[in-house]
Amino acid sequence: MSVATAPTVPVVVAGRPRPTPHRLGMLFEILEEMGEDPTFTFELARVGEATPLARAEIHHAESDGHGGLSRVLTRRGVAFESPRPRTGETAPPLHERVRAVVRVARHRGAEPLVLRRRDTAWVRGTKVTARPGAGTLLSASATARVVGAAKAAGVSVGAHLLHALTEAVVPLLAEPGRSVTWGVPVNMRGPVQVEPAEANASSIMPVDVPRGGDARAVHDALQRALAAKLHWGKWDQLNLIARLGKRFLKKKVEHYYRTADPARIGVFSNVGAWTGRTDDDLGILAYGVPAFTDPLFATVLTWNGKLALTLRAHPSLATSDGEVAGWRDAWLAKLEVTA
Repeated sequence: MSVATAPTVPVVVAGRPRPTPHRLGMLFEILEEMGEDPTFTFELARVGEATPLARAEIHHAESDGHGGLSRVLTRRGVAFESPRPRTGETAPPLHERVRAVVRVARHRGAEPLVLRRRDTAWVRGTKVTARPGAGTLLSASATARVVGAAKAAGVSVGAHLLHALTEAVVPLLAEPGRSVTWGVPVNMRGPVQVEPAEANASSIMPVDVPRGGDARAVHDALQRALAAKLHWGKWDQLNLIARLGKRFLKKKVEHYYRTADPARIGVFSNVGAWTGRTDDDLGILAYGVPAFTDPLFATVLTWNGKLALTLRAHPSLATSDGEVAGWRDAWLAKLEVTA
């Protein structure tokens, strides 16, 4: 979705930016009107048990993943601490934000994405009634091994997980290539204040992830995207378009649907490390919102030291939970862990 007009920036009042009104919920209302299912699913699960103890859904028009989990926990009366906002980052100057919008608008994947998996019977705009998925809650000891492997490689846990996902799962879905583009949500809380606080405050930046390399190459790709301020560019781009009204935003979304097809393999979302008052062997699995243009959605979330990994596929990409479970198992095998 490209736009040539310069973004607006918050007005500074008494040294602090004015809170941004929640506008991005319109995007997910539009997606639902187009047939998509923009709801997150959160499951409370016990390590080693396949059946969740509880399940809740939050519409993406209300919240992003961070805000959605906060809403679910609050409604259920669970005391919790969420990941700290990025207090060390401030909004860039206007000229840098304009350049970031241009970078996002001009971004194209390093090479075309050719999917092996695609249900040719799927018609764009068909109402989504099922989204195949699979998830695993790791034990605390298995989680520690994943964290230890990331530290040993000198990379973030997110980069380590994304590297394994790209190397193990992408070859099952797409033709070989030197890189693949993922959408990576960045929580803008801290440098940005959104009203209400649990509304959509994430910016999905494009990251060209190299294939066939090591986790350090993935870590560097994430750092380059952040250094280019692609998260700020996407945030300003979408907020500006949303300010012009739902009709204008819908035209942009419809154009993107016609032309992306898809530009990205999907979305990789690290919701972060949370703590809360639950039994020691409980954890939380979060299932994201795949769409025709982002057909695979991978989510990782840590609750009280236990990492949960989930995959959810758009029905244009896969038709059964078993198929997606095979992809999840390949991811876990690459990480050399089991539940």
